Amino acid sequence: MRELVNDRGVAPLALRLALISGQYRKPFNFTFSTLRDSERHVARFSEAFNIAQRARDRGNKEASTVGEALEDRYQSVLNALLDDLNTPAAIAQALDGVRTILGHKGQLDKRAYNFMRGISDLLGVVPTTKILSADPHETRTESEALDVDPLTTKIEELIQARSEARKSRDFTLADKIRDELLAMNIEIKDSPNGTSWRKKSKI
Repeated sequence: MRELVNDRGVAPLALRLALISGQYRKPFNFTFSTLRDSERHVARFSEAFNIAQRARDRGNKEASTVGEALEDRYQSVLNALLDDLNTPAAIAQALDGVRTILGHKGQLDKRAYNFMRGISDLLGVVPTTKILSADPHETRTESEALDVDPLTTKIEELIQARSEARKSRDFTLADKIRDELLAMNIEIKDSPNGTSWRKKSKI
């Protein structure tokens, strides 16, 4: 497990999701394909959580049928877990809820946030605390964030410098910083909400 996280850059939450994706008491075929799927799922969980959090912060009124659908979906996740701990079915229902959130970004109220927090409590695979520009590979609790390692600090300093270069339209410098990050095995992704980063997976 340590080799997968430290040497191959597998996100801890993705590893957790992969491990619980098989139903207990049944044979489980653990593969790198499963890990890659889990990494994609965790990224979608993270995106949905951030969207739901912004919807909650906007204070949208609870008038959307999407909120009702998410409440029903949460109950389906819970029912699956109560059915002999059927985690594959629970994960499938949770991902259906994520698709609902991603497909109805403008129709969400605080129930979308409640859904994502609930999924986090039930499955433990939703990155709910993001420090600075970290992504699911670098998600840390607030207490862990107090002890940021030097490499993380360096990465975030480079990302900040790149953002400033882009604002100044110094794209040559921005590209140079991106190349430096890639040499450190760090992938970055720009979005309207800022720049996120992750360790490049080797699986």
